[in-house]
Amino acid sequence: MMRWSLSARGGGSLGMLVKCELIGVPGEVPRSRRMTLSSGVAVEEELFFQDNETRRINYRKDDSFGTRGYLACSYVDAIDDRRCRLHIMSWFDFEGEAETGAARYEVIYRGIFEGFRQYFTAMTVPA
Repeated sequence: MMRWSLSARGGGSLGMLVKCELIGVPGEVPRSRRMTLSSGVAVEEELFFQDNETRRINYRKDDSFGTRGYLACSYVDAIDDRRCRLHIMSWFDFEGEAETGAARYEVIYRGIFEGFRQYFTAMTVPA
């Protein structure tokens, strides 16, 4: 089974994330988020809800890698002035064995959170 990129720094069999772009009018929905991998594969999601005040986006996608009806929500909770918590919830059908799908998305989400951790740990934020 082909796997999506684990993070911007750790590539999967389809390559590493090299570009992520928002397509459409900033702040308006619907619009698209396109992630391009080093292999040339593009994964596109439709953002259909955005609330800057609650820091929440809802998005959906279909891909050719065995996922149908993918629907997700991401939001951020402030912990204090320097820390926050990212939440990602998703629902989808996987065209294959449930264990295979669970393993695939465990790796993908672990990679997403590890990519965020590496990025934000390297940043210097004034106190």
